[in-house]
Amino acid sequence: LQWSVASKSQRAFALADATVAAAVHASPAAISREMEAGQGFKAIAWSCLSHLLENVPLVVANGDPEALHQFRVAIRRLRASLGLFAPLFAGDAQAAIGDLDHLGDRAFPCGGHREQQQAFQHCHQAQGGE
Repeated sequence: LQWSVASKSQRAFALADATVAAAVHASPAAISREMEAGQGFKAIAWSCLSHLLENVPLVVANGDPEALHQFRVAIRRLRASLGLFAPLFAGDAQAAIGDLDHLGDRAFPCGGHREQQQAFQHCHQAQGGE
């Protein structure tokens, strides 16, 4: 059981087609100059959460390095947006946002895996591998 932003029909078609899942890159948040700050934050935060959740299945299933990287990118984007919009939140909420500073570093200490994967790929390509 895992979180997903894919609909039942999307998951069913993927299973029927035996589609191999790939890491999902961030898509632009749907924001405009006419939006109020709170609406802009909501759009950006949902974009970040969607980006994160779309990569969870691959990270959980096999630790896919690119999915793991995109997962971490989504966390950094979310932390940055929380920091940017922090003045919109009341005192207790601002304190909670401050507690999230360690979200990417302590809750998901997986940066070393990505760096090792990149080093391996670089060495493999330098030796004539694809």
